Amino acid sequence: LLRAFHLLAERVERVELLIGYEGNEFFPAGEAESEFLSVLAVHPMREDAAAAFLQRAGADPAVLDRLKREGLVREAVHGGRRFYLRRFKRGAAAE
Repeated sequence: LLRAFHLLAERVERVELLIGYEGNEFFPAGEAESEFLSVLAVHPMREDAAAAFLQRAGADPAVLDRLKREGLVREAVHGGRRFYLRRFKRGAAAE
């Protein structure tokens, strides 16, 4: 992977190598629920990062449970940690 990264970096203006935990540096800038779903659409979020994001946004922590019940968010466990991901309906375009 590192070799591929260096080869791409020589040819492409901006390349990132994401190999470690990125932290809880997700910050809301507008409506908490829609931004939360937007982040989850492109980036799985660890349980602690999701809680911190919702807290910073001033959202009720119960919003996550509601989004899971509505089928908009799903849970996955990886490496012993719980992550949240955006769930899309089959055939539906990303929001």
